[in-house]
Amino acid sequence: MFYSVIKFIFQRYKNKSSH
Repeated sequence: MFYSVIKFIFQRYKNKSSH
């Protein structure tokens, strides 16, 4: 569960960085 959240945040963070 925790891992899933981290992955979700990481993806979102990466997406923001991409912008």
